[in-house]
Amino acid sequence: MTLHRALPTDSFGLAVTAASDAAASALDHTIAGYWEFAPDTGDRLKAALTADPEMPMGHVLKGYFYMLMANGALYSRLPKLLRQAGTLCDKAGTPRERAHAAALDAWVAGDFPNATRIWEDILVDHPRDVLALRLHHGLAFYMGRPDRMLAQIDRVMPAFGEEETAYGQILGMRAFALEEAGRFKEAERAGRRAVARNPRDAWAVHAVAHVLEMEDRSREGVEWVMSLENEWDRVNNFRYHLWWHRMLFHWELGEHDAVLDLYDNRLWDPESEEYLDLCNDAAILLRLELRGIEVGQERWRAVAEKTKPHLEDNLLAFVDAHYAVARSAVGDLEGAEHLARRMETLGETRGQSWNADLMAEIGAPLARAIADHRAGRAGEAVDKLLAIRPRLYEIGGSHAQRDLFDLVLIDAAMQAERWPLTRALLWQRQAARPRNAWTHDAAAIIEAKLG
Repeated sequence: MTLHRALPTDSFGLAVTAASDAAASALDHTIAGYWEFAPDTGDRLKAALTADPEMPMGHVLKGYFYMLMANGALYSRLPKLLRQAGTLCDKAGTPRERAHAAALDAWVAGDFPNATRIWEDILVDHPRDVLALRLHHGLAFYMGRPDRMLAQIDRVMPAFGEEETAYGQILGMRAFALEEAGRFKEAERAGRRAVARNPRDAWAVHAVAHVLEMEDRSREGVEWVMSLENEWDRVNNFRYHLWWHRMLFHWELGEHDAVLDLYDNRLWDPESEEYLDLCNDAAILLRLELRGIEVGQERWRAVAEKTKPHLEDNLLAFVDAHYAVARSAVGDLEGAEHLARRMETLGETRGQSWNADLMAEIGAPLARAIADHRAGRAGEAVDKLLAIRPRLYEIGGSHAQRDLFDLVLIDAAMQAERWPLTRALLWQRQAARPRNAWTHDAAAIIEAKLG
């Protein structure tokens, strides 16, 4: 008679295929680090795979982390990792673990909708699978689908007791989903509750910052972010995004010297090539220029130089659009066009997929519009942006992040002297953000032109 040892379980009661309880615990510790933006999350994964080099979910998680980094050099390693993870899951993994391997495979193939559906299926049977929940949250965000983010959280939240640490973290995720769905009051309540439970919850701090941004409560925003700085400034590179939020509030208040000081001393990291860091850098510099502030070519060159190795990564249209901003800003219009051509033909090199279609249909014209705007071809920039504007949400990013492209559109319309169009765009913007200072400044110019 053969006795089968029961599989170890993680802190949420889920079976983990692992050689020992210690290996399962190390994997659990890694997933907690991912949730908490811990700077040592990579080291935690190495420790887990050292404890059990053939742990199926260890290899799947490694693949997930590679995809989350959206770095072409790591992406090139994924085919081998996929085969290894798939073999280990097929050989010894649980059905849940095999489903995770399938989700990774779909994500790598650019099939974002299928990856999110697989995580949704996992969460039907395993509502306490926090890894599936967090990954679903992130990828649905980069599909521009806050409705799916929110629906998924609401489907699993009752599986967690309010006394659990995870409950507060999920509350912070719900706050961000509510904000992106336009339910700002509910989002603020949920985010503040999450932060009251755990002031180190950087995602919840960030969710409230988004609400304050969308409601143009800029002075409150500065105070909110600053009041929690000692907590969120301990996390990994995500801390730079919270610095970016504080800078955005200063920008809206017209405190441009404060923005540049924070850029040089807090936001800019000469060692980092993280895609979100580069997006933060490019977005705030361009916003300053749209306000007529000279930021200097030295700052732009430093950002643009970091984008050079990543012009053929082409993993997220949202990211490539920001790379186009940086290349165009230093006069490398050919670099921006190279990005556009790559996005346009991505399906030919990697196979047709949801992401390849998105890159071709929205990413490529967006990159070209950005280059047109920088090159003084304002009318062409306007036409390209208007054509894709109804679908721009599909590239993901938050309302606050995508707002940059609306600012570029309005600025281009003004440069092209298309005054009635500019007025219409500003009226639309005023309806959504009636207290926005940039909008009122631009509207004053239009009123002078049109009377």
